[in-house]
Amino acid sequence: MSVDLPLSRYLLSPTDFSQQLRLGRCERYLRLRMVEREHGRGFLTEAGAYPQEPSALLSEDGDDFEGEIVSALRETRTVLPGIDAARAALKPGQSALIFQPRLEAKLGRWNVRGDADIIELSCDAQGALSAHIIDIKSSEEARVEHRLQVAFYAALLEAAYNIPAPRLSILHRGDPIEDWPAMLAPVTDPAAYRAEVDALVQGDHALADRLAEA
Repeated sequence: MSVDLPLSRYLLSPTDFSQQLRLGRCERYLRLRMVEREHGRGFLTEAGAYPQEPSALLSEDGDDFEGEIVSALRETRTVLPGIDAARAALKPGQSALIFQPRLEAKLGRWNVRGDADIIELSCDAQGALSAHIIDIKSSEEARVEHRLQVAFYAALLEAAYNIPAPRLSILHRGDPIEDWPAMLAPVTDPAAYRAEVDALVQGDHALADRLAEA
């Protein structure tokens, strides 16, 4: 069965691309996500296919871990309700955390939207803002698809708010580090992951464009 995608309403999320990478860069998965976001899941059931839902227990475990992290940080850090509020409130030398900010921007021809778990905004002595983007994962280690996901958030933050994100990290299960309540794993090569974002949605021969037009 063939389903067309209108060029004017492309919509994807950072999670779509991280899952595509986790599944061995499966192009068929990404194409299915494109159609599902455009038309809903009805096209699957019409073809006699039924998607396998993730385990509810795994989802609950991840939600519990994230809730514990957020509660711990609220007790020790300044928290502001959104990026615009932080831009208005932060003074030189100050920083604050923002939980689950909605990020949405056009990357290439694609409307990409997602909710970052944590963005730490900092104001330097000259009043310029920079960001530390952190994704919370209940796994025991940071994985390559997690790093790609925060790289997408960085691209969205820069496109939507013109705020650079010099630091990207995964906060996962493990011993607390510095002033974080779990293991904080920095992304040591953010430029490589930003190049992957370009290859997926922004470059001249972006994978998403090719799959949509196939």
